[in-house]
Amino acid sequence: MLSAEEVYLLNNHVGSPADSIRLLANESLETTVECVGPLYNQSCLYKNLYYANKTFFVLTTKGKNLPILTVRPNYYPPFDLTPSRLEFESYAQLKTFVRRVANPMLISNLTVHYNELLEFNIAHSLFDGLYPAYMALIRFAPRHLYPFRLLVGVQPLNVPNCNDCWVIEVCRTFAGLGIIRLSVLNSISIKRWFVFESLIMGSGNM
Repeated sequence: MLSAEEVYLLNNHVGSPADSIRLLANESLETTVECVGPLYNQSCLYKNLYYANKTFFVLTTKGKNLPILTVRPNYYPPFDLTPSRLEFESYAQLKTFVRRVANPMLISNLTVHYNELLEFNIAHSLFDGLYPAYMALIRFAPRHLYPFRLLVGVQPLNVPNCNDCWVIEVCRTFAGLGIIRLSVLNSISIKRWFVFESLIMGSGNM
C-alpha cells in the first residue's frame, strides 16, 4: 500500500504511460554525462540517468569514456555519491534492457539533486542546501532561467515532525516544479525503475 506522499509523487512527477512510450521510442536511451569544476567541487549534468533500488545507474555501452562520476550532494565529504555503471556490449543490448527489463517510469524535465542537512533552520537550509545546489545548476546555463524540480535528501537530525517543515515549502516554490523527497523515491524504487530526463547534482561546498 502506497503512502499519500508516494501517490502524490507518482501522480505529479512521474510520466504517464504515453510519456514512457515516447521514452522507449527514443533513439537515445544511453546515459550521457557532462561534468564541470574541480573534482572536490564537481557538478555533473546527466541525461537519461536511471534509478532503481535506491541507486542511481549510468547505462552505457562497453568502452564508452565517461568523466569521474563522483560528486558531493552536500558539503560533508563522507556523503560522496557515485552512480553505479551498467555496461552493455552494444547499444542494441542496452536498448533491449531498458525496454524489456527496466521498463522505467519517466521523470521529465530538469531535476536538481542535493541533500538537506538542516531543513528546520532557514539559514542553513537556504545557504548550505539550496544555494549551492542552485550554483551547480547555474554552471549549466541557461537551464537556471527555467523552472526545475528538486530531489532532496533530508537529514532532519532527530527533529520531530520535520516532514512538515515550512522551509521545504520555500524551496518548492523557488524551484517551480516542486520537490521529490529522496526517501519517498527510495521507498517506491524497490524493484521499480525510473529514469530522469535530465538531472544535475554536485553542489559540494559552494
